[in-house]
Amino acid sequence: MTKVEEKIKNDLRQALLKKDSAKVEALRYLLSLIQKQALRQPSGKLDGTAAMAVLQKELKAKNEALAMFRKSGRQDLIAKEEAEIAILQKYLPAALSSEEIKKIIAEEFSNGHKDFGSLMGAVMARVKGRANGRAVAELIKETLEQ
Repeated sequence: MTKVEEKIKNDLRQALLKKDSAKVEALRYLLSLIQKQALRQPSGKLDGTAAMAVLQKELKAKNEALAMFRKSGRQDLIAKEEAEIAILQKYLPAALSSEEIKKIIAEEFSNGHKDFGSLMGAVMARVKGRANGRAVAELIKETLEQ
């Protein structure tokens, strides 16, 4: 069992004791996502990186759903999705700021990655899970244009 899985289970126990049904529902869902992914593995277990990837994929899906709910004006669903996103973000590493990403881009550029493809690959390998690929691509384009 991964550390993130243990943390979710502990938080689930606390939410059950506090009778916080919204949090219980969200945490059970996250656990089920991780467990389903584990069942797809030959060993039946996930490592910490794979568990984080599951949570990041879910965060991306929730952010897309939130954008659609905002577009359609569904205030009830917006509030629910925002609450679930807040819960989910507790289990993911903190996102890097634009300045931190720019610093990494500069380091990789000076290490010989001069074209977009190799620079993008090197930077994403270092920021995996802590930065949005689209944002990184924009910052790389800005750097290359200078």
